[in-house]
Order: sequence, then C-alpha cells, then structure tokens
Amino acid sequence: MMSACGRQWLLGLILTVGSSIKPSSAWVIGPTAARSHVTHRQQRATATGRSSGSSITTMRATPSPGGDDDTAGIPASMSRGEWLRVGASLAAMAPVFALGKEDASAATSSDVTVLGAGGKTGRECVEYLASKGTGVRAVARSLTNKEGEPLAFTTTKGITMETADVTVPSSLPGVIKGASAVIFASSASKQGGSAKAVDYEGVVNVAKACLEAKVPRLVVVSSGGVATPESSIYKFLNLFGEIMSWKIQGEDQLRSMYAAQDVCHYTIVRPGGLTLDPPRGVGAIELNQGDTKSGRIARADVARVCVESIYSRNAEDCTLECYYKDTAKPLAAVGVSNILKQKTDDTAKSFGTESTGDTWDALFSGLKHDA
Repeated sequence: MMSACGRQWLLGLILTVGSSIKPSSAWVIGPTAARSHVTHRQQRATATGRSSGSSITTMRATPSPGGDDDTAGIPASMSRGEWLRVGASLAAMAPVFALGKEDASAATSSDVTVLGAGGKTGRECVEYLASKGTGVRAVARSLTNKEGEPLAFTTTKGITMETADVTVPSSLPGVIKGASAVIFASSASKQGGSAKAVDYEGVVNVAKACLEAKVPRLVVVSSGGVATPESSIYKFLNLFGEIMSWKIQGEDQLRSMYAAQDVCHYTIVRPGGLTLDPPRGVGAIELNQGDTKSGRIARADVARVCVESIYSRNAEDCTLECYYKDTAKPLAAVGVSNILKQKTDDTAKSFGTESTGDTWDALFSGLKHDA
C-alpha cells in the first residue's frame, strides 16, 4: 500500500507536470490494455453494506495524433485547472494503483464459514454456497467421518476444509475471523457433545466470537416448536437430553448479546420436520414467526433459507420458522401430520404471520425484526 509520503510525492509530481502544460497542449488520458480484476463474493451490497467488488483500470497519458480521441472521450485541450483536478483525483486513487497481490486479497469480501459442515444440514449449506460460486470454509470437529472416511463434497472448487469445535472457544477465532457470514449448523451428538454443550454453550461461544470479529451476519439453525414448551413436539423432543430447553436458552442468550450492539446481525432459522428429499425451491416454502405452525421441509431447502437469509436486510435480527406450505399445520397437530406425511387441507388455520413468495426477496419481505 502506498504511504502518505508516497501519495504526497505523486500529487506533487502531477501538479508539477500539470503546471508546465499549456492549455493548447494536445494530451489526453487514455486507457491501457491491461485491466486488473479483484475477485469478490457474490453478495448484494445491501446485505452487509460492503462493496460487491471492483474492476480497476490503469490510466496513462498518451499524445493524441489528431487532437481527438474516440476512446477516452476527453477533450484534447485541457486547462491548467482541469489538469490540477485530474492530478488530485489520481493522487486520491494512488492506493488503488499500488495494490499488490496481498493487498488486493485483503480488499475483497471473504468466505462464508459453515460450522457443523460434517452434518447433514451443514453439508447442504456448503454444497449450496459452492454452487453459487461463493467461497466456503467448511468447518467440522474432524475431517473424517465416524467410519474414518475423509469428509468430502461433490465439488472442491471454492471450499476450504478446516477443523474447530463449537464447544471449545479457543478453536473458533481462526475459522471465523474475516468471514462475511457464519452459519451455525452444529448439533448435539455422542461425538459432538451434549445439547447443553452444543445448542446452548456452543451457540454462545460462536456468537461471542462473531461479535468480537465483527462478522456481519450469524445464522443459527434451531428447531420449530422450541418456543412452545406446552406443545407435544417440544415435550417429545425434549426427552432427548433436554435439547429443546437448551436450544431456546441458546436463542435467548444470542438475541440478548446482539441487542447490546448495532454493528453485527443474526438470523435464527427454526425448521420443521427434516427430510432428505431433494429441494423443492423457494416457491414451496412458507415462513412464519411466533412458533405457531410447522410442517416438513428438506434439509436442502433449509440450507437455502439459511444461505439466502445472509443476503436479505429483511432477515436481519429476526427469528423465523420454515416448512413447506403444503405440509403446514398448527403446532398442536403437526406431530401426527409429519409422521403420517399428511398434506395441508383448505381448512388449515392462518395466523396472519405467514410469508410466501416466488423469489427469496418476496419470501423474506414479510418478516418482522425481533423486538
């Protein structure tokens, strides 16, 4: 990067040259053939307030053979004042011209970190991000599965595999620092830790690391029914290590931590009953808020909700439920409906908080931010 002294020197040089040029001098600014491209993550600028990338063109002064330049579009005759203004502009752009390989890399948006990349939903998040051309840090406790086979994806392009454990805070900064977003898809298991260790303490550990690193967005995969302890879904699932109790505590603590600042944002995704079916796409999905309805949804579409929420301002600082709209049922009836794989009938109750759409923007547009 060019120092302040270097920029001052360049400005002085340009001003000196400009002062020696007469108004009638036939010089123009013309583009060189070389063009430097800075890679960037495919993310809308509205999602994080970051630039989506840049293309830098180096410019040089060249004599015009005939007084006109049909490529530059700049008059051949320039006044001394115009040259001074050009000189000031070029001096301001000096840091851009001085970008080396290391600096150019530092100037671009970073990868998305997926925690729990070895799990079913985490794997779907990695695959979907890679399919969008987004760089991914696929993070798991181990780079081999329980059978000792290497963790692998359908593509290696844009994917970096790293190890970390959400229950070990010291392992997190290295895989989170510089990330443009983090998706928490870790889950309790015999190998990974208890519900308390992963769904409560793990969520808090990751939220703290993301806030310290100023990661723009944290997306956490939770569970439908988690906010309604009186429901049969909650009571049944809570038999397994009190997982629902620890999940809601993790959610509450995360919301409290993020409410204390206004730089970073979160999205909590509560999926319905998970399946391994192929994705059906955005048009099949219904979102809700308030934990009053649920249904079934493929892990692949949960991954899409998680990833696409990163790019939506409407999904900032909000908690949402997701399921297929043709499987939606009030929470009191969804357990049996999911087991029997029933579909929604015309009498399904509407709570007025549902959101659907044929595009991700439309789907997220009906969301309300958490209080």
